[in-house]
Amino acid sequence: VMGKVSEGSFKVRIDSDEAEICGGFRKWLEEKAQRFSSCLVVDEQKVAEASYTDGVKVGSEIAGFTLDPSNPLAPVTVKGFSSNGPAQKAGALVGWALDVVALLREEKFVALEGEGLGDPPSTLEQVAHHLDEFERRLEALRNLSDVKLVLMNGLEFNMLHQSCVSYTGQKVNDEIKRVKVDGGVMIVEHMLTGPAHEAGVRK
Repeated sequence: VMGKVSEGSFKVRIDSDEAEICGGFRKWLEEKAQRFSSCLVVDEQKVAEASYTDGVKVGSEIAGFTLDPSNPLAPVTVKGFSSNGPAQKAGALVGWALDVVALLREEKFVALEGEGLGDPPSTLEQVAHHLDEFERRLEALRNLSDVKLVLMNGLEFNMLHQSCVSYTGQKVNDEIKRVKVDGGVMIVEHMLTGPAHEAGVRK
């Protein structure tokens, strides 16, 4: 956790080896030293579904979107509003994140064609590898109607406990007898008492 943004929301640093940091997100991260990826997480996630129908275009309400390469998990946010509309009526505010996965299922968005838009992405990984094209698609999105946008105030999260353990005069396997690897994460399956147990580690 890097810091508190507001009541119930926090900025969290993302490990640089996470798979989501790829394509343009990885390029941005590695362009300069001391850069890091991050995201906004919230105690209570709020979701707003905004349907633009009857000829009402997205751009009649949303003044623009911001694409942030430092945030690979929720890279697109609402830059501002030009007038009242479906998103605000559903509770969305400036700075709320656009659910990109939901957007990629919108037929009107997928069908967008034009110079510089490229092929429509179907996954976040494809978005990551074509950020410039996706940013142009977001601008074109503002001219669409008959689409639904899903917006959220931040990402849900679970705070994990962390323990730092030192072994002096004994081996790790004197205490930790069996581990497994699940999704690249090592999980303790069986352990005895020792420094890790005293530090709060449990199987």
